[in-house]
Amino acid sequence: MKTPYESLFREFTSINSWVINMVYRELLDVISGSAESWMKEEKVPGSALCIMHEGEIAHMQYIGYSDKKSKQPVTEDTLFQVGSISKSVTSWGVMKLAEQQILDLDESIGRYLNGWSFPFSQYDGEKITIRQLLSHMAGINVKSYLGVRNQKNVYSTIESLSGGKYKSTKVGIVQDPGKAYLYSGGGYTILQHIIETVTKMPFDIFMEQEVLQTLGIRGYYKVPQEITHLLAKPYGAFGELQPVYCFSEMSAAGLYMSLRELCKFVSSHLTANNGLIGQRSLDQMFKKARVNVFYGLGYFVRNIQSKHFIFSMGRNRGYFSRFDLFYRDGEAFIILTNSINGSNLTNRLLYPWYTYHLNNSVPNKDALFLNNTRKLTAFLQERMFLLQHLF
Repeated sequence: MKTPYESLFREFTSINSWVINMVYRELLDVISGSAESWMKEEKVPGSALCIMHEGEIAHMQYIGYSDKKSKQPVTEDTLFQVGSISKSVTSWGVMKLAEQQILDLDESIGRYLNGWSFPFSQYDGEKITIRQLLSHMAGINVKSYLGVRNQKNVYSTIESLSGGKYKSTKVGIVQDPGKAYLYSGGGYTILQHIIETVTKMPFDIFMEQEVLQTLGIRGYYKVPQEITHLLAKPYGAFGELQPVYCFSEMSAAGLYMSLRELCKFVSSHLTANNGLIGQRSLDQMFKKARVNVFYGLGYFVRNIQSKHFIFSMGRNRGYFSRFDLFYRDGEAFIILTNSINGSNLTNRLLYPWYTYHLNNSVPNKDALFLNNTRKLTAFLQERMFLLQHLF
């Protein structure tokens, strides 16, 4: 028999749950109702959006066009370049090999390098560990990559590291390893080389077969010819069509996914029963490299109001993608866009989402990377980026 207190508590809990669900529904209405108009304002042709609540999909939305000229709509099958979200996926491959004791996160990477070595510098490359590469603490240069226009022009991992095709891809050590955070796509290209060395497999084959397929995910580093029609075309700051770039540096920026598959990847973070890596690996990935460094192993990491969350985002030419995850609560925001302006759209949509999850407090735009970029500024930044990577 229930006591009056227990009955009252059950009734209060039911009412409280109903109020929370009503407020959450209002949040979804704000986001879903604003997305299309904000896309038009930001000149984003197409987007795919998912919101997860308590580990389940609460809202999924496909808006606009994957191809403006033919008016091909964005669908659940539309593929987008996910940019630097590729780094988060790469970290799963590295942690799998660490769990298998094929890699040691804290040993010098010198033992894993084959056919390539750091160019001479004042810094000691023997100090660098895989953990430092994953967390951008290795002091490595090359922040990002442009890619090449045709898959036939893709070069080898070692050619990228050595700058054999383009000087801008040449990887070296520019500060003392372990001293400070320095975001580096080059560090992840080193990880790509290490994975290829220890597995004796091409990076894309290892990741697709041993990581993505194990998680039940369909992703591509080289889009098969028969499904290229599913790829969203990329657009610039003023809505201009951009060329599709391919990447030798697949670990840093080369992955293609649909929203459906990216949602599967995000869901994999919520359980140690994901079939690939265990809880200890997940805990390491979601922990800051240092107290004052807001990056873990493949993810940006934040702790606000005793809430722990991670996020990952990617910006390739003509694409922007991002996911944010309160991994202990199963709350996630996931978006893919085919425009460099996708970052502005994402920031506007994330603001009410974070406001809700941080108990109606004003989100810190700087800490969460929610500051918008003017379209002319984005256009000029893109042109400078192109010039830097031409030589």
